[in-house]
Amino acid sequence: MQPIVLPDETRYAEQMRSEVLPALAACSQRIPCTGEGGAALNVRLYAPAGAQRSIVLSHGFCESEEKLRELSWLFLQQGYAVLAYDHRGHGFSAREVADPSVVHVQDFDDYVRDLARVVEAARPHLPPGRPALFGHSMGGGIAARALELYPDLFCRCVLHAPMIRVNTHGVPDPLAKAIARFFVAIGRGGRLFFAQKPYAPGERFEDACCTSPARFTYYADLRRETPALRTNGSSYRWILEALRSGDRLLQPENLARIRTPALVIRAELDDLVRPDGQDAFVRGVPCARLVTIRGVKHEIYRSKNDQLLPYLETIFRFLEEE
Repeated sequence: MQPIVLPDETRYAEQMRSEVLPALAACSQRIPCTGEGGAALNVRLYAPAGAQRSIVLSHGFCESEEKLRELSWLFLQQGYAVLAYDHRGHGFSAREVADPSVVHVQDFDDYVRDLARVVEAARPHLPPGRPALFGHSMGGGIAARALELYPDLFCRCVLHAPMIRVNTHGVPDPLAKAIARFFVAIGRGGRLFFAQKPYAPGERFEDACCTSPARFTYYADLRRETPALRTNGSSYRWILEALRSGDRLLQPENLARIRTPALVIRAELDDLVRPDGQDAFVRGVPCARLVTIRGVKHEIYRSKNDQLLPYLETIFRFLEEE
């Protein structure tokens, strides 16, 4: 493992603009890729000269590959080529609904098939060997399902606060499914779920699911300046599909297909995804293990530097295991 150099939080935005983003731009290329059903996907490969290994980054709900750019830079430090992209309905990838605040999908496995297509599109540009995979939250649920459907595609996988089970905040899953199914049936499946709100500027750190004010402010400013990054809530169809996906993912016969070593990372203070889904996944997958990071919220990768360093060391050591 190479020494880990983190941005100085006291001048975080300045350092992102003067050091991190230029370093990424110097080795960046856009990879043309069409996802499931013809959806155009925004795919970036950051491949420094001499990179001997690669990793794919699968971002979370209402996020983008731009939100993971510091993480991409940190993987570059460790000698990785980094393949990062916007999931359908996010960032600069294709969308199926007009409302820019809404994340919508027809079938959750479309995300998974997109992931496989991204890897295949980039394969001629990647170092030899299978890439590793990093999936955060929704992207972790996508990554976990990919391990079932494509068991030989990745060499190792980090499931970072993965959304195995959606947190419906006290509403039983059958009731949540019934509500979502009703709105889909009456033709409103693409509408914003009634308990969520469209994007509005003025996001507050107090409401954030990270612990670093500097990292929070940087991306909040970027969202305010960039309309494509303003996804803020789910459609009724997305909720239905996310709940169904958790059911499929945890079926014993599907878990039995997984043979990729997986590290499941739980945030101690996470209130966005359910721990029972993560526990069930680890119980059902012999090559998976669980690590809990204390004192952090859901977005562990946007924690304060003193929390971030041991977390990153855990990830990099796991990825280097034989």
